Amino acid sequence: MKISKKWRKISEIYKKFLEKDWEVDLSEDAALEMYLFESFGQGKPSNKNGYYLGKKWMDVFIEQYKKDIKEGLLFPFELKEDFPDWWLMDVGIL
Repeated sequence: MKISKKWRKISEIYKKFLEKDWEVDLSEDAALEMYLFESFGQGKPSNKNGYYLGKKWMDVFIEQYKKDIKEGLLFPFELKEDFPDWWLMDVGIL
């Protein structure tokens, strides 16, 4: 099965939420496992799947970013250094 370009694009964002020293699987098999899970509800990625862990942490950080922005502790432009505008708009930060 071929992984969509759209999923490949978001998978690059997932990687940004991983710590460098974590021993996670970012192989093509791990990508396919996560793609099938997200796109078709097939299976469940392992806890070592880097895309799965990155998405979990991404969700946590998004909520924290929104809270910090609301409280004036963070400004959206500060996130533009690390994340593309399309993603910041998709998650409701811009």
